[in-house]
Amino acid sequence: MVEGEEEFSKKSSKENKDNNEETTMKNFFVLLLVLSFGRLAVAGVDISGEYRFREWNNLTNSSGRSDDSRFTLGASFREGDSLMAHLSLIANSSGLVEASEAYGVWNFADAFELKFGNFSMDWANGTVFASNSWEAAPTVFNNSVSLAYDAGMIKVTYAELDRTEGNALTTAVGVDFMSLPAVAKTVHLFYVKQDTLSKYGAVVAGNVDILSYDLTYASDKDGKRKASMMHAKVGVDVAGMGKVVGTYHKDKDGYSPLSYDKHANAGLMDQYQWGDVDGLAYYTVGYVHSLNDASAAGVFYNAFKNANGDKLGTEIDVYASHKYNDVLVATARYGKHTPEDGKAFNQWMVGLTLNF
Repeated sequence: MVEGEEEFSKKSSKENKDNNEETTMKNFFVLLLVLSFGRLAVAGVDISGEYRFREWNNLTNSSGRSDDSRFTLGASFREGDSLMAHLSLIANSSGLVEASEAYGVWNFADAFELKFGNFSMDWANGTVFASNSWEAAPTVFNNSVSLAYDAGMIKVTYAELDRTEGNALTTAVGVDFMSLPAVAKTVHLFYVKQDTLSKYGAVVAGNVDILSYDLTYASDKDGKRKASMMHAKVGVDVAGMGKVVGTYHKDKDGYSPLSYDKHANAGLMDQYQWGDVDGLAYYTVGYVHSLNDASAAGVFYNAFKNANGDKLGTEIDVYASHKYNDVLVATARYGKHTPEDGKAFNQWMVGLTLNF
């Protein structure tokens, strides 16, 4: 979870900003209405949207109170079963409206899928590439292309990401093994090349009765530098109660995490990131309880070290969420971070998400 804050030095500039935001949001809602009516008139067009508001209150540190909001509108245009085009627009707290994703998909020869344009990717259960939808602006690879071949038992994907001139081209190859037994229902191999960096690894995940697991290993090589990452998650279902979960992670000095899912890892307060200067190691233990299909609550304890074993601090996270009619989602979270060499601070976060 990432906080966004912005300061304005002059009252006049703030007033102009507020006016621009109001005008931008009005135009955006007009666009929403136009496209919504278009959905009724044009076959093969699907409109979706999300409005999200979040407020943080840092109770015991200098950053104080902050909030952010985001409005996302998406339109998918389909022509039969083989062609699809997608466009999504984002208006954030700064009043800026921009295209987030804009891509096309062509399915041909029964087994091939070609995707081109600006799009997000989720690979290796979010440990290599992730859309990072919790951020104010999701991770999108511009001017990119991917080609996937699905042979039923195996799926191979080749991608060239961020092919814009002047940027470091990322080349990725992924292999997924399909139709596997539950004990190893996910087996994913990957190789990534970015400039002088080479990364390879594997993900294996599955479940046995009440036990589920998710194991990831990755190795980096960049010139003479070598680094690795190990990430393991386990969960145990407790009948009539909920789920006990645990995570262990360790990456070595110099590991490059690329665009992994930052918020889903290393605590909900986002105080640490994979690939920190001295490497990062941590474990998480927690309990998640689903009261029903619409409500859930959880508590987590995290302990952090660097790769040399020096303690960095601890974090406690408590959250609760409720979904109203699959449209409105309300979330509340409390976090307490205690650094090893500093003063602890507390943080509240409340959020509302409206989906349509």
